[in-house]
Amino acid sequence: MASQPRDWCSPKTSFGRRDVNERVWLPPDPNGEPLAVSKFRAAVMQNAIVLAVREHKTLQGLPQEGLARRDLRSDSTNMWNARLCGRANLTAQDIVTLMMVLPGAMPTEESIRFFIEVAEGTKARPKFWDFPDTSAPATRT
Repeated sequence: MASQPRDWCSPKTSFGRRDVNERVWLPPDPNGEPLAVSKFRAAVMQNAIVLAVREHKTLQGLPQEGLARRDLRSDSTNMWNARLCGRANLTAQDIVTLMMVLPGAMPTEESIRFFIEVAEGTKARPKFWDFPDTSAPATRT
């Protein structure tokens, strides 16, 4: 079954957004299917990237259409809308495009790892956490 990155959080519309009250991650059983674990982690990583990209664009005063205009690939407006809302997976081409057209927008490996650990429930959400994220008990398969 193909899943969208936003399928791993509830509500789905909270994916990649900071202006929500709560985003509950739905991690799979960590001892279960390795493919599900990797898909979950990829979704959380994409969410962390989207949040960093959106914050960077805001600081630059760049609307989402501005990102699409900088990306010369065909149908970039619809493509970025889908990726930033979690309806489509980020690709390696998307990541390198972000690095080239929005220098400094990508989060660090350390911040992504920490985000994944909070979403998996292996680390508690710290007091300074600026995001509305919590983890549900691992039940999703």
